[in-house]
Amino acid sequence: MTVDILRPSIFADTSDIAEIKSLSELGIIHGITTNPLIVAKQAKTSSPNTYYETIAKEFPQYPVSIQLLDNDIPTLIKQGKEYAAIASNVVVKVPMFGDGKGLSVIYALTSEGININVTALMNAEQALLAHAAHNGHEPAYLSLFLNRIKDGGGNPTNEIGRTREMLDKIDSNSKIITGSIRGPEDVFQAVIAGTHIITVQPKVIRQMIQHDQSDKFINQCQDQWNDFMSAKSS
Repeated sequence: MTVDILRPSIFADTSDIAEIKSLSELGIIHGITTNPLIVAKQAKTSSPNTYYETIAKEFPQYPVSIQLLDNDIPTLIKQGKEYAAIASNVVVKVPMFGDGKGLSVIYALTSEGININVTALMNAEQALLAHAAHNGHEPAYLSLFLNRIKDGGGNPTNEIGRTREMLDKIDSNSKIITGSIRGPEDVFQAVIAGTHIITVQPKVIRQMIQHDQSDKFINQCQDQWNDFMSAKSS
């Protein structure tokens, strides 16, 4: 399997508009995955849907994943359609519920051409079923949870690699998103394993950017330049 490690995509794993703007200015993010709890807190007195609409319209250049919460199948389908109607860049995030109802929701929503992000995937077998559930419109994204796979005793590198191999062999347009990222080393691990996209919290991205030795070198260069210019002008 050939992995294109030169073009990994990074999604901002946050619902904070100020944070998204800051990361967008760096030119390194290509999408947004939101958190229902954070949205509910940040929406304050307005409805979460209003806040979702604000995010989607503030950043029309990015796909914005909005997650469904546990409910019965008709309600999940209804809510998925409501989210999809917010803006054309919205991607409905459907969890891999243990009773299989998520698969029914995927089938119903993809039959109407709604973009889907299947979330909470812990192995390649779940990813296969999530992909198979589509009705003529593949899931846009399959989200594997790197550290939660580790927490459950699994091997995330193996599961990402097997899922990538499956998608490549069937010539699928679906993309793997790797989430549950807790540190910079997780990002690198996910990319090498074959993920297409990593969704990362802003604090981890900041950790990736900054290194004490980089700062030390830059400061030394600046100090030497200042000393040189000072001596030259004296």
